[in-house]
Amino acid sequence: MIVLFTGADELNEGTLDKYLSLGCPQYLKAIVRMCDGRKVLFDNKTNDEAKKLKQVQELMAHVATIYKNNDGNPLTREM
Repeated sequence: MIVLFTGADELNEGTLDKYLSLGCPQYLKAIVRMCDGRKVLFDNKTNDEAKKLKQVQELMAHVATIYKNNDGNPLTREM
């Protein structure tokens, strides 16, 4: 599983890690831990094509890791 956060533009100068360590509910922290820390932050409002590409590449890198860890399978019954 990968946790996909949106609203990067609303973090202003903060980072996702800072939000997760300071202002995020405990249940959300638990979900991120269950996902082995696989998380991506998307800025849906950006017009910066390089930023959009970087976001997608980060997401796809997590997908590739999951495939590798699951012997080429995209899914597993384990959590």
